[in-house]
Amino acid sequence: ASVGQQLAVVVLAFLMLRYPDPPEPVAVLWKVGISAVLGVAVFLSQRHLARLSGKWRRSRESKLRF
Repeated sequence: ASVGQQLAVVVLAFLMLRYPDPPEPVAVLWKVGISAVLGVAVFLSQRHLARLSGKWRRSRESKLRF
């Protein structure tokens, strides 16, 4: 997604500006790498929290006795 976004920015810059400066390849690689690391971290933390909330819910439900 990050590569697609950078491509869209470059295309829009060429369409809208008279003399656009293309982004530096190193900067694009950094953005892609950082976005990938953050995306993996968010995905794994969301999955961990979903499992944890399921455990909390099951333990709470097991304690309720009528």
